[in-house]
Amino acid sequence: MCLGYTEARPYYIEKSPMLLLDRFKRNIRFYYLNYFALTWVLFLATLMISPSSIIAIAILAGAWFYIVKLTANDGFLIGGVLITQKIATGAMSVITVICLIYVLSSIFWYSLSISGFCVLSHGLFRDATMVGDEDEEIEMDGDLEDVPFLNAKTGDEDEHEIEVV
Repeated sequence: MCLGYTEARPYYIEKSPMLLLDRFKRNIRFYYLNYFALTWVLFLATLMISPSSIIAIAILAGAWFYIVKLTANDGFLIGGVLITQKIATGAMSVITVICLIYVLSSIFWYSLSISGFCVLSHGLFRDATMVGDEDEEIEMDGDLEDVPFLNAKTGDEDEHEIEVV
């Protein structure tokens, strides 16, 4: 459905700005999980092809392992001050965030700009007339009383019901 293989004309340029804006909003509402997945996959792929980021994450993982191992038995002393595992974990968290912001900032902006371009172009050019609105209701019919996952009553649940006023 995302690529429109089964449709005659899945992509085209809308001439009216209001219809284009409506199309974009509808596509964002319908495809937002696809867009999020695309952004995440691009970020991970960009992360994997960057040697400096892989080295930095490996160093951080080694530092975390060393700190957790060092503080496993009631902490350690530095200059007469006892460093507990809680203090070491807090300090390592701050160091990790700073390092990741520094190391991954270019990767983050690179993957975000590429995925933003993909999302913007798909959102503007993908015809969304086949996508249903949340205003449209689908009426369910049939024998729904005997289906347990639709909260059909089994008989002994009456005494556990909570009355909402």
